[in-house]
Formats: sequence, C-alpha cells, structure tokens
Amino acid sequence: MKLISSRTRNSIPVGKLAAFALLALCLAGGAAAQTPDNDWHFTVGIDGWAPTINGQLKYSLPPGGSLPPEVEVGPNEYLKNLKGLIPVFAEARKARFSLFADVIYLSLGNEKSSVIQAGASVPVDVTLNKNTSTSFKGVVAAFVAGYAVTEGPWGRLDVIAGARYLGLKTTTDWQLSVDITGGPGGGVVLSKTGTTSQRVDLWDGVGGVKGRFNLSEHWYMPYYGDIGAGSSSLTYQLDGGIAYTWGWGSTGLMFRHLYYDQKDDKLLQGMKFSGPELTLAFHF
Repeated sequence: MKLISSRTRNSIPVGKLAAFALLALCLAGGAAAQTPDNDWHFTVGIDGWAPTINGQLKYSLPPGGSLPPEVEVGPNEYLKNLKGLIPVFAEARKARFSLFADVIYLSLGNEKSSVIQAGASVPVDVTLNKNTSTSFKGVVAAFVAGYAVTEGPWGRLDVIAGARYLGLKTTTDWQLSVDITGGPGGGVVLSKTGTTSQRVDLWDGVGGVKGRFNLSEHWYMPYYGDIGAGSSSLTYQLDGGIAYTWGWGSTGLMFRHLYYDQKDDKLLQGMKFSGPELTLAFHF
C-alpha cells in the first residue's frame, strides 16, 4: 500500500482553512458594526461528539519485536466503538474580548485497523490481517482568547489565539494469518499476533476564527476554525452547524473535524477525528 507523504497531507488542510477564514472575513466585512455592552456574559455547556478515527500510526519498537509496526486505522462507524465521553466547554465574554475553553475526554475501542508495514522496509499485505484493532484513550483541551473584529445584527466574527493539548494513548492488537519475515536470513520481523501501545502528549499553539451567523431571532449558524503547530507538525480543527437559542440556553447540531500530523518518525501520521456533535449550552 502506498503511504501518503506528510507534504501532501499538510498542503490540503491549510488551503481549506484559509478559504474558510477568507469567506468569514468577506461576509463580515460588509456588515455594519455594533458596539457590544460592557457586562460579563458566561456560557457553559456540554458537547456530545461521536468521532470516527482515520489515519496511520507509526509505533516505536514493540517489546520482543525486530521492527516497529505501522498501522492504518479506519474506516470506522460513528458511535459503534465509543466507550466513554466527558465533554465540557465554557466561555466568558466582555465587550469585544472573550475567553474560551473546551475539554473532551474520549475512549474508543476496537477501531478497525490493519498492519501495513513492519518498519519502513517490510510491507504487509492488508489481507493478512485477520482481526486487528486499535483503541484510543485521551483528552483534547483547547484554551483560546478572542477579540470580536466585527459584530452586528448579522452575527459576529472573533479572531482567536491560544493553545491546544492532546494527551492520547493508542493500543493496537494485531492478528495476522502468518508471521511476517524479511529480516536477516529471512527471520521473523513481526509475529502474527501481538500488542503494542504508545502515548503522546502534544502542545500546539493555534490561531483562527470563531463566531456565528444569525439566520433569524432564534436560529443561527455557529462556526469555529483554527490551525497551528508545535509538538505537532500540523494540527487544525473545523466545527460548524446550526443551533437554536431561547435566551438562557441553546442547543445545536454540529460537525467537528480534528486533524493531527507529526513528523514522519512519530506516532500520529495524518490522524483525522471526525463526527457529528450535539451541543447544549446555558447562558448567564
């Protein structure tokens, strides 16, 4: 199987996010500005996110192994493998300034996977995988500050900057129909059954846009987009949908897409966490 290069993976998301930000700025630029009040406004809520995971994992050398396995994850189904979810978010806003925090704990098990390489030089036919699966446990937390560059009856556009943390443990259990050979003298480089796990802790600086487009008195379209790097070579997140507010609260149906890519010798290779999201927020 041909692996996608990091250069190819990284070029597409940047262009999409740039177009997203440009569209938001253009739509907001022609609107009349509105001076926000100087009171503090707070929002707290939960967001039930059900992502699927697709991408590649490049493990370090497993115990007793000769070469580290490379694993392709996905495609997988929404909700099927979701084992735990604790999602909370909060926002504080005064005049044009805002602070926003979003923390999600996720546990997903038995994600469909395939060993595709034993190290960098021994390919593995995906048909040799009998029952290979990967589990994920981790926390994604974002902390950003924002400034409303424009606001009016149409909605609001904030420019944001901050940081995102990903603490993630992956565990792959592989079952192959044969041992993988190819070492010196034709020796075994990967046994037909085995388990390996690895953890990453990534801190990245991010910047982007956040806001809403008002459709009517109660209906609106919230949106969020950021991009950044640091411990990762590239990370970005897009989130948007439609929501309904009744004054003291709101609920929305969203779709969130989170992307992580590390250097070619690191664990996460073009990992995508994507899925629908149901939000419930309280305003005070």
